[in-house]
Amino acid sequence: MFSCWIITLKLLDWLSRTAFGFNMRSAAFFLLMLCCSVGDSRSEVSVPAGDHARTEAHTLGDLSILWDEVQGLKELVLSLKGEEVEKRQELRSVESRLRDGEIVAEQQKQKLDEMQVAVGHQIDKLRGTLLAEQSSGLRRKVEELEVQIKGQCCCIFCTGAAVNNFSILFAN
Repeated sequence: MFSCWIITLKLLDWLSRTAFGFNMRSAAFFLLMLCCSVGDSRSEVSVPAGDHARTEAHTLGDLSILWDEVQGLKELVLSLKGEEVEKRQELRSVESRLRDGEIVAEQQKQKLDEMQVAVGHQIDKLRGTLLAEQSSGLRRKVEELEVQIKGQCCCIFCTGAAVNNFSILFAN
């Protein structure tokens, strides 16, 4: 019976170190449940105290039951670890996709910034071209007006000279 408790305590120690979410509270609960189940199984089978062979057989039966429970717990721990590994892999996959999305977003932001700079340059260039066109159009109009003014000045000068000549002739 003493070796059964040693095996149980070693099992609980191993479970508390390796199992996901298996802490000392659950170990104590497991130990309590185990004690109750072992006590119940002993009370059902009445073994005479003097029959040493039957006690050993009963103890071996208890050990096989404990061994089966240990194997079941081991499978449970392994399945929990497998689930944990799957969840970690899924989390890593999500993190990887998130990082990839952040990289793509940053690249798109850089492209957008570059496009905004290019559009700004094109706007400045168009403004310069429009101002140059407007300026050249205005220069042409100014030149045309200067020609018209010179022509009108010549006409006025000629008319003034003719008026002077006519008034001199009329006065004589």
